Amino acid sequence: MKKSWLAAVAALAGAMSLGAAEVLLEEDFAFASPGKTMPKGFTYFYGSKLPKGTPAKVNAEVRKYQDGCEIVFDDQCGQTGIGLGYHFDAEPGAVYRATATGAVLPGRNTKNVQVQLAIGKNRKAVPLNAPADGSEVTRQVEVEAPAGVTTASFHFYSVYDGDPGFIVRSVKIERIKDAPEIPVEVKLAEGGKVLLDEDFSKYEVKDGVPAGYKLFYSSKMKEGKPDVKVGVIQNKAGKKVFLLEDNCAKTGLGPYIDLPVTGGKKLRATVLASALPGRTGAGAVVQFNMAKSKRINTLSKGRVTETVSEFTVPEKDTKLRLYIYSGYDPMPAVEIHRVVLEELP
Repeated sequence: MKKSWLAAVAALAGAMSLGAAEVLLEEDFAFASPGKTMPKGFTYFYGSKLPKGTPAKVNAEVRKYQDGCEIVFDDQCGQTGIGLGYHFDAEPGAVYRATATGAVLPGRNTKNVQVQLAIGKNRKAVPLNAPADGSEVTRQVEVEAPAGVTTASFHFYSVYDGDPGFIVRSVKIERIKDAPEIPVEVKLAEGGKVLLDEDFSKYEVKDGVPAGYKLFYSSKMKEGKPDVKVGVIQNKAGKKVFLLEDNCAKTGLGPYIDLPVTGGKKLRATVLASALPGRTGAGAVVQFNMAKSKRINTLSKGRVTETVSEFTVPEKDTKLRLYIYSGYDPMPAVEIHRVVLEELP
């Protein structure tokens, strides 16, 4: 059996309460595949001060270890840094904890090897400092997400100087403190014109899109039936919402509506949405046709949040299409509560 590292984590946490923590990632690479490709969801970090085109003496690979795998990084160049990366969604005001277990590569050192968690300008790094005898060590960092920041990154890596060799055995990321709950209210622009104010609670519970909307659907599937759900539902809070649940990485779908507009005017779309319990809004977007899409924000524990997208109508256009849909690969499950489209003064 592959050695468990949870006991080490518990010992390191000491008296800290884990009751409120929500695990976002827990990976010991038991199902990773040996080779040069980082495990799914992770990235390979590489930084260099070498002149362009100069080869670097570095190596990174996934290797068999006990009944699973470990990731080995061999950096024998004082002008480079290599390591493992992972990116995830963050909620402003929430506190996140990253716990990582590693060891030294036999005959090498872990000088300048860091375990780091970064969220906007808030970041913390601790040295690995693994003993030369190859014993595993567990390091932990905690960071609060600052206002306005919704993405975070974890890195287990070597920095410049030295020639470290290190092994990554496990990574765990948790949210240990929730973001403060702030009621969301749509504030209409003073002097603006409301073109659409859609509260889905007025519709009856039914599969498919409500009257006045059409369904956008795209698929890369060659066979089989996609696992998707769209329609007005009554959620666990007893409120009627529009559900967009895409459980298929090869499909994209969602409602859209065509509306008359005035060329040259600036529009603002506001979407109130929440994620289904245990799911995410990653991959769900709001988009004006011919404009860049805007990702729909969602918070944890099904709390409602606001996404705002603005767009200036081309001078000669008189019709606009507003989409809310899922893209390929990420599989979002979101509840759309309200959509407001305004013509700004």
